[in-house]
Amino acid sequence: SSTYEVKRGMLLFAKPGQIRFSDLHVKCSFIRIDPNCDAQITDILNTLPNCVYLDDSSEIDNLLGKFTRLGSVFLGYQGSDCEDLKINSIFLDILYRCKLAADKSLAEKEHLPANQAVSAVYEYINEHFCSDCSLTTLAEAVHVSPNYLHTLFKKTVGLSPFEYVMKKRIEM
Repeated sequence: SSTYEVKRGMLLFAKPGQIRFSDLHVKCSFIRIDPNCDAQITDILNTLPNCVYLDDSSEIDNLLGKFTRLGSVFLGYQGSDCEDLKINSIFLDILYRCKLAADKSLAEKEHLPANQAVSAVYEYINEHFCSDCSLTTLAEAVHVSPNYLHTLFKKTVGLSPFEYVMKKRIEM
C-alpha cells in the first residue's frame, strides 16, 4: 500500500477495487463514478495516477468551486433534461481539469524517462520476482500509471509485466 502526504491541492484518484482511508479530519470533495458508466470516461480515469498535488492555488480554488457547483445542482435536482446537461457539463469540466493536472504533474515530476522506467521495473522484477510484483506495485515504484507502464513495458520488452514475472518464476 502507498502513503501520500495529505496537503492542500491533493487529488486522489481511487480506481475500482482500491480503498482510500484517512484518520485525519480534513475537508475533501469527491465524486464516485460507476465504472460501468461510460467506456471513454473509464479509460480516462484509468490513465490517471493514484495521487497528484496541485501547486497552483487558483486551480485548486477553481476545482473546489466546480465541486461546490456540482453539489448545489444535485441539492436542487428536479430531474429535468436541462439539469442533467448542467450536471454532465460540470462533471466533464472537473474530469478535464483533473486530467490536465495529472498530465502536468507527471510531466514535471516524472524523474525517469520511459526507457529508464522500463529498465528500473525490469531490474526490480529480476530482484523481487518471488514477492509482490503486481502492476500497481511496479507502477508506483517508478511513479507512472499502471496502464502506461503495462503498455510501455510490453512495447519495450515484448511481454507484459505479468508475463515477464511468470517467466522469471518458471525459470527459477
